[in-house]
Amino acid sequence: MQTTTTETIRAGIIDAIRGITPRHAFLRESAPWTYVLPDSFAAGAQPRRYTIAENVAAPVWGQYSNGELYGYKLEVIASYVAIPTHVLADVLTLDAVDLREAIDNLRDPTVPGLAEVIFDGCNTGRLDSDGLEAAFVFTIHYLQNTGLH
Repeated sequence: MQTTTTETIRAGIIDAIRGITPRHAFLRESAPWTYVLPDSFAAGAQPRRYTIAENVAAPVWGQYSNGELYGYKLEVIASYVAIPTHVLADVLTLDAVDLREAIDNLRDPTVPGLAEVIFDGCNTGRLDSDGLEAAFVFTIHYLQNTGLH
């Protein structure tokens, strides 16, 4: 197995999410997943626009011939506007399924070195007239070339 970097994983995730056709019928055609850089995420009113937030990766366990297993938390932070509250829970649930499948399908050999994708859940913010922000949280494990062994 090869090693990878968080930058490579992030690029793979953005591409994978771009290819999602939402399972839930509401806004399926009019609101595809659209990536926005973190600096400009707060602006705009487009449904299913998202950005990615990550923490610093750290060694988890295990030594491999050319690296170590590393892990970190990754959040797909999505904005939902113009979605009626009576369908919002269903949209969030099925979007979580879509995201989990798209990101999990990136595991090695698609993204060499990506070892494990764990969906930790969805944290929602306050629902108001501007919409809702939801953070889909994942634990990512990957092989990192550290040169230590």
